Amino acid sequence: MPGLTLLGTVHRDPRGLTKLVEALKRLTPTVITLEFSIYGLKYRLKKKRALNHRLLRGLHEIRRIDDLSIRKLKELLQSTGIGGIRALLDLPFE
Repeated sequence: MPGLTLLGTVHRDPRGLTKLVEALKRLTPTVITLEFSIYGLKYRLKKKRALNHRLLRGLHEIRRIDDLSIRKLKELLQSTGIGGIRALLDLPFE
């Protein structure tokens, strides 16, 4: 009888996708199941563009008020804070 392996992920881990692929290659499963909310999928597909636009508008407003450079704005987008918010709008890698 084949064994059962439960594999968990850390959401929004920058190396999460790589770690997941490596684990799946090592385990070579014959069946994979995934727990994923259909509500989460529908919400992201419906709202992603508008929410991304709202986030970018807010960042440009911050840039204007605080006189930030484009470079600093890009750093904010890649930070764990604002970058993490932006990542929430994407479909999870798992």
